[in-house]
Amino acid sequence: MSKVISIRIDDEVYKRLVEGGINPPDRLREYIHIMAQQLTAIQSKEKLDGIIRVRVRPSEPGFAAKSVRDDRDAGH
Repeated sequence: MSKVISIRIDDEVYKRLVEGGINPPDRLREYIHIMAQQLTAIQSKEKLDGIIRVRVRPSEPGFAAKSVRDDRDAGH
């Protein structure tokens, strides 16, 4: 199923777009699809961030510095 979205723009703006080789309805449709994809990506990222916050424990203090030192001393 699909929905109809109606907008009004000035005749001059429409004329300028058409003269520039742009089909406004097609471009708007494409833009709306892109916005929907971006929204889905943002929502997925937020959901993943929430899962990470709940399931991943923070590292102990000084862990990063100790790991770097251990790597350097091991010759990696």
